[in-house]
Amino acid sequence: MICWDSLGDGVVGYFDEFEIELMRGYADSLLRLLDHRTTSYSSFRDEKGREFRLPEEAATDVRLTAILRTEIGQLEPGWFFPFLEARCLAEVADEVRGVLSVLPSTGGLVCLTQAQASSWVAVLRRYLAVIDAVKDETGCHKGTPVQPTVLWFTAVADGLDAQLHLASRHSSPYGTARSTG
Repeated sequence: MICWDSLGDGVVGYFDEFEIELMRGYADSLLRLLDHRTTSYSSFRDEKGREFRLPEEAATDVRLTAILRTEIGQLEPGWFFPFLEARCLAEVADEVRGVLSVLPSTGGLVCLTQAQASSWVAVLRRYLAVIDAVKDETGCHKGTPVQPTVLWFTAVADGLDAQLHLASRHSSPYGTARSTG
């Protein structure tokens, strides 16, 4: 279990070697998926000659759909996704690369700025959305129960999110709100 703590304007947590490998494995896998999808895009030019790379059809991979639904919204119709997909997936890939950039090579301390911590929470929530999309009715993916991984990612994200909320409360020029009723 990761315990996060404040460190100046940022957050620090300790990961053991197995946890680093797990984070790196999920990040690498997600980047491969995103890169594979974005290399399949077609190039289009607008009337001003600017080039755009867009998908020719909506994503059918449940993992991509889960990420797009998380980012764009559950209520948007599926036909709407291709119009926002390229930008959305590029931003997701950048955030995943940001997670990878601060992971130590083995176990150890991870020091994050508040912006990095917010990105980490978003990336962890995307991992959870992907896991939810691929698990079967028994709560397994390819015969392996997902609950331990889900619980761990949830705990890491919730702990980090709690530190972010504490930091924002302490940095508010107005202090904390008080109930008057």
